Amino acid sequence: MGHMKIRITPFDRKVFSASKGFTLVEVITVLVIIGILALFAAPEFINWRPRMRLKGIADTLSENLQRAKIHAIKNNRNVIFTFTPAVACPGGSYNFTDTGGNVVASDVMHDLTTPDTAARTTNVCLQASTFVAGDGFTSRGVPINAAAKTVTISNTALNKVGDPTYVITQSVAGGVKLQKVPKS
Repeated sequence: MGHMKIRITPFDRKVFSASKGFTLVEVITVLVIIGILALFAAPEFINWRPRMRLKGIADTLSENLQRAKIHAIKNNRNVIFTFTPAVACPGGSYNFTDTGGNVVASDVMHDLTTPDTAARTTNVCLQASTFVAGDGFTSRGVPINAAAKTVTISNTALNKVGDPTYVITQSVAGGVKLQKVPKS
């Protein structure tokens, strides 16, 4: 077996000698640019968590309304909604129960009794509801009272104009819609 020799040409020597890395000035310039970008992004990052918590709670409530409709049809039972808006925000709760007494879904906003719930619902407020006692879905998946109903959820940490509030609507036909509404 023969040995293979690697031959380095004058061109290769120039390439190897030219690649020495970054200068201190280049590194400091990049760090300054990153610092400036972080300075401008910090306020938006601070508002990110409350916005995501609020969106998560609104999504969950919307999904639970859909689940209540499916439960009513599947089990051939009416599902009754109980919404309790907060007297003073944050707070509020909801409970969906079928006519057999089975709880389909429930949640308490701003429940600080367990770390998981506290982390998820901090500052969240079930602000308003047009649902009244006896509202819900029939066993056919349509509203018990033939009128559109809404429930509004907000976050007390988001109090600037343009911050989101979510409105979940049960339509006359039984559809569920989640809508983001900016505060005015």
